[in-house]
Amino acid sequence: MKNTNKLWALLFALVALVALCAFAANAETVTGTCGAEGDNLTWSYDTETKALTISGTGAMADFNNSETPWAAF
Repeated sequence: MKNTNKLWALLFALVALVALCAFAANAETVTGTCGAEGDNLTWSYDTETKALTISGTGAMADFNNSETPWAAF
């Protein structure tokens, strides 16, 4: 009987660990365009690492700091 209780406790701990890891892995990457000529530049923001990446060629649209598409992040 004691071994059964230990097995259930171990199983419960394993399930809790898996659920916690799944919750922590809920990172998101948000993307959009920011080019002066349309979609010549793209941006992506990784919510886990807090890294903003801007890719492409050409001029960027002229934004005020509060108007940038990534300002909410």
